[in-house]
Parts: sequence; structure tokens; C-alpha cells
Amino acid sequence: MNPSLNYWNKIRNIGYHTDLSLYDMKVLNNINSASFIFILVSFLYAVLNFFQERALLTGINFSITLNLVAVLVLNHYRKYNFAKIVLLYFNALSLSLSGFIYKNQSELYLLSILIAIALIYRNKITQIVSSIILSAIFLAIKFVPYPFEVDLPVTQDRTILNVFGGLCCLIYIMMLQYNTQISMNKKIQHQHLLLQKNNENMKKILSIIAHDVRAPLGSIQNLLFLYKEKIISKEIGTDTFESINDRLTNLDSTLVDLLNWSSTSLRRSQAIPQDINLQEAIDHLCLFQKSQFENKNLNI
Repeated sequence: MNPSLNYWNKIRNIGYHTDLSLYDMKVLNNINSASFIFILVSFLYAVLNFFQERALLTGINFSITLNLVAVLVLNHYRKYNFAKIVLLYFNALSLSLSGFIYKNQSELYLLSILIAIALIYRNKITQIVSSIILSAIFLAIKFVPYPFEVDLPVTQDRTILNVFGGLCCLIYIMMLQYNTQISMNKKIQHQHLLLQKNNENMKKILSIIAHDVRAPLGSIQNLLFLYKEKIISKEIGTDTFESINDRLTNLDSTLVDLLNWSSTSLRRSQAIPQDINLQEAIDHLCLFQKSQFENKNLNI
């Protein structure tokens, strides 16, 4: 595997655990990948604003960088809910300050956060409350002037850059959601095919078990009927019950073997060849089929 791709997969899977559902796993992958990318972006903005002597905006950008780093750390320790709060709401606060003070079109990033909240949280109340709050902030940024003088206003070219970055952020989030949906659909289809195959295997297994169990049970039933109707004597009955006991013992062993085999088949476990005593296996099979041989006057 390409080393770069390997590192990228490690970043996406930070905090992965087998207890996660398929949906939660995809959300975790998306949060990690988005956080890592925007760590780089926000840090570059912080450096750029530092050299352009925008101290307050540098601090805001750097706080966003720290928030995103905290998201990865929290996911690493499986604090998934805290990571979501930091990613969405702490960064929303930082972006709100940036947009309200500098009027630098950061509301596009707020729109991205709003979409992310709708995708990540399935709780309707959370979605509605977050939408109302962020919409109010969005309107305040657009129509309420900042009453104090800023250290250095953002130039038009920087505003255009922010608009471009915000649009890229929106597109990236939508692409993540689209790819997640496609991946989940493929996984569901794969599981559906496996379920169908398991059902077919189960039918075959039940058919085999029914065939292998029905014959000896029929013989036992016939022997019990003969003894009940006193068609056979007590002496023969004693021998008959010993025969029944042997057959039941063999039947129990056969059922255990069949169930073990069926369990292996359903789990699609790989068979491990091993040496067996062929003579013992043949003797066991002959003993199990003894009544069938006797009915057909066969000698083994």
C-alpha cells in the first residue's frame, strides 16, 4: 500500500472501535478526515494573519486549529460526543467572532457547520435548535455592524479567498456525505447477499440433518412398536433395547458432528485438515448404519 494512503487511513480511523455501528464508523471517518484537512487550512490562515499583523484574527484562527486538534485527541480516547461538540459548536463560536468582527465571509463556514450538524446528529431537537442559533448568528454577521474598530480590516482579495474556501468546504462536506451513503449502500447490499447465502446453506444443512436422523429414528420406532405389540419376546426385547441404546448413542454423536459442521458452514470458517484414524471412522459409520445393513441383508 502507498505509504501516504496508509497514513491517511490511520488518520481517518483514529478512535475506531469494533463496537461502533456502520453509521457511527462512517461519521468518525468523516470527522477525522475533515478535522485533519482543516487543521492545515486554519493554521495557514493563522500564519498569514500573523504576518499581516491581524493579532485578533490570528488568535481566532489558531483557536480553530487547537479545536480541531482536540477533536482528533478526543476521538482517539473515544470521547466521540465531546469531539462532535468541539468540532461543531466551539468552531462555530470562533467563526462567528471572526465573521462578526471582520466581515470576512466566514458565514459560509457556518453554513457548512449547519449542514454537518444536520448530517451528524439524528436528534431533531438538536438539529432545530442549532439551525435557529446559527441562522440568527448568520443574520447578525450580515446585518449588524461591529461597533469597535478592528486592528486591520480584511482586504477584498482575502474576502474572495474566504468565499472560495467556504464554497470548497461546502462541496467537501457534501462529497463526504455522498461517499458515505454510497459506501453504506454497498455494505448493506453485501450483507444482504451474505444473508441470502446463509439462508440457502441453512436449508441444505436442515435437509442433510433430516435425512441422516430420520432413518435411525424410524428403525427405533419400529423396534419399540414390535416390543409394545408383543411381537417379539422379552429375550429379543432385551437385545432390542441394547440395540436401541447403541443407536441412540451413535445418533447423539452424529448430531453433534452435524451441528458442528453446520456451525462452521454458517460462519464460513476455513476448514483445517487433520489426520484421522480411518478404521475408527469406518467402524463408526458402519455401526450407525447397522440397522440399514441388516434390513437389506448386507454384510460388511
